[in-house]
Amino acid sequence: SSALASPAPTTPSTPDPATDPGTQDTGQDRAPADDAATDPGLDDSGDEE
Repeated sequence: SSALASPAPTTPSTPDPATDPGTQDTGQDRAPADDAATDPGLDDSGDEE
Protein backbone atom coordinates (compact mmCIF):
# COMPACT_ATOMS: atom_id res chain seq x y z
CA SER A 1 0.00 0.00 0.00
CA SER A 2 2.98 2.26 0.57
CA ALA A 3 3.62 2.41 -3.16
CA LEU A 4 0.11 3.70 -3.76
CA ALA A 5 0.39 6.40 -1.13
CA SER A 6 3.82 7.39 -2.39
CA PRO A 7 4.05 7.55 -6.19
CA ALA A 8 7.61 7.24 -7.44
CA PRO A 9 8.74 10.81 -8.20
CA THR A 10 11.65 9.33 -10.11
CA THR A 11 9.33 8.07 -12.84
CA PRO A 12 7.96 11.23 -14.47
CA SER A 13 8.11 9.46 -17.82
CA THR A 14 4.87 7.70 -16.93
CA PRO A 15 2.49 10.32 -15.51
CA ASP A 16 -0.82 8.96 -14.34
CA PRO A 17 -3.61 10.90 -16.08
CA ALA A 18 -5.91 9.82 -13.27
CA THR A 19 -3.84 11.71 -10.72
CA ASP A 20 -1.69 14.06 -12.78
CA PRO A 21 -3.65 17.23 -13.62
CA GLY A 22 -1.09 18.06 -16.27
CA THR A 23 -1.80 14.93 -18.25
CA GLN A 24 -5.52 15.30 -17.68
CA ASP A 25 -5.30 18.51 -19.67
CA THR A 26 -4.29 16.50 -22.72
CA GLY A 27 -7.48 14.49 -22.40
CA GLN A 28 -9.18 17.03 -24.65
CA ASP A 29 -6.60 16.38 -27.35
CA ARG A 30 -7.39 12.69 -27.11
CA ALA A 31 -10.58 13.27 -29.06
CA PRO A 32 -10.27 14.35 -32.69
CA ALA A 33 -10.12 18.13 -32.77
CA ASP A 34 -12.12 18.04 -35.99
CA ASP A 35 -15.11 16.05 -34.82
CA ALA A 36 -17.99 17.05 -37.07
CA ALA A 37 -20.32 15.25 -34.69
CA THR A 38 -19.57 17.75 -31.93
CA ASP A 39 -18.01 20.66 -33.80
CA PRO A 40 -20.77 22.89 -35.22
CA GLY A 41 -18.20 24.72 -37.30
CA LEU A 42 -17.21 21.54 -39.09
CA ASP A 43 -20.83 20.59 -39.54
CA ASP A 44 -21.14 23.71 -41.63
CA SER A 45 -17.95 22.79 -43.46
CA GLY A 46 -20.01 20.80 -45.95
CA ASP A 47 -20.30 17.59 -43.98
CA GLU A 48 -23.94 17.41 -45.04
CA GLU A 49 -22.98 17.33 -48.71
